[in-house]
Amino acid sequence: MTSSRKGRKIELFLVAGEQTRGEQPHEALANLRGEEKSVKALVARWGELLASGKAKSLNLQVRHGQAGLLGDYLAPELELQQRLRDAWRGDEAALQYIRNSVTDHMATTWEFRRGRIEVAADDLWSTVCILFLCDHAVHKTAICANPDCQSPYFIKKRATQKYCESGPCTEYAQRQYALKWWNRTGKQIRSKQARRKPQ
Repeated sequence: MTSSRKGRKIELFLVAGEQTRGEQPHEALANLRGEEKSVKALVARWGELLASGKAKSLNLQVRHGQAGLLGDYLAPELELQQRLRDAWRGDEAALQYIRNSVTDHMATTWEFRRGRIEVAADDLWSTVCILFLCDHAVHKTAICANPDCQSPYFIKKRATQKYCESGPCTEYAQRQYALKWWNRTGKQIRSKQARRKPQ
């Protein structure tokens, strides 16, 4: 964000939960496992997903008697997670829902500190939406190409990145690369060497 006077730059920071490196809150929510323990860990680390009374304004349905239960109801966390996952996959309706969550339902607190503006959203969902939309706009949101990945929703560090950086996925990527090399080049080399050997 740049002010109009003398082209000065004003830094704008989005503040959310515990300030740690590594997984971002939108990755954490997208990869959340559907059990109560995981939801509680997410809330403990990043804060409440929704401000009090906000579920109704976001048209969230509390559904009874379905899979993914927390107690006797489907938690709003899991419904919002599904919207986020759908948007991550490129579903236009889900993307619009996330845009609307920010433009229609977000409340913030602004503080001016050390020459920068710190913006704190009223709940984690607003922060998740902003961070996701920023990463999505620059094509950084991706789904790991390892079909067995435990946390497939990730933020790319390189435009060509197809796999997240967890250990099993790195190993899977190396095996896929080796197989591709063998199918493209290795068979030809072996065939030439076999023809050169005296019978």
